[in-house]
Amino acid sequence: MFVLTAEMKCGNAPARTVFRCAVRVSLQPLRFCEIHELEKEIDMIVPARWDTDNFYIKVGNLIAEGGLNKSFLLREMAHAREEHYDLLYLKGVNLPCDCLSENVILADEKVVYVQVNSGRETPVDDERVASALNSPLTEELLQLSYESGKYSRYRLDENFPKSVFDTLYRLWIVRSLNGEIATDVLVYSEGGHVLGVLTYKINENEAEIGIVAVSPEAAGKGIGSKLMQSFLSRMALGVKISVATQKRNRVACHYYEKNGFHIESVTNVYHLWIK
Repeated sequence: MFVLTAEMKCGNAPARTVFRCAVRVSLQPLRFCEIHELEKEIDMIVPARWDTDNFYIKVGNLIAEGGLNKSFLLREMAHAREEHYDLLYLKGVNLPCDCLSENVILADEKVVYVQVNSGRETPVDDERVASALNSPLTEELLQLSYESGKYSRYRLDENFPKSVFDTLYRLWIVRSLNGEIATDVLVYSEGGHVLGVLTYKINENEAEIGIVAVSPEAAGKGIGSKLMQSFLSRMALGVKISVATQKRNRVACHYYEKNGFHIESVTNVYHLWIK
């Protein structure tokens, strides 16, 4: 008896799919081959097309099943290098400490907060909060968008050129203002200046908050809570509201908890740089 290792590559799949198994072959005459599956691992690199198109580097998502260890990562990063990837995202797993390096970093602990809207006895009517949907991009709104992402992995991971963060958050506010990815854009204005912003998207009985930010010069004045309460007053009873932030952003976590949200999930996001 001896053991052969076989690898099958599914070329028609949307991403590379590799099946590995060991085949035990009998050399005894007039005996059929005896096949045992000793190991089966399925792993895929799915192209992150939007990131690739907008960041000008080749980015993919590594989808992993089975044991995660250093040899697995090294093998997958070698495959990614062959396919000319610059960066892989790996999400929803907990890598052992010995897997981390200058090229494999825990870039984010994404926290998703939720609440189910229970309604208000009196709707919030604050004339300083208004819709900016379909309004042109202003420098104040752009700076607020950047402020909302100051703890973003795209800003804090120094392997990214600065242009990546700027591009991402500029596009986010522009596509929100034109209604492409937002139902509305609420702004808080005072003295002729926009001091806060909150964007959201409604999808049937769910709503997702996108950008939330207050100008650093106006922080601590309750503007964020005024925006949030105005937003909540616009939601129908029973709507599930979600918002994502970073665990390292303690101010944002406290803000959501103060406004009635609770944690639904925490997801690790790793960056695997292919160098």
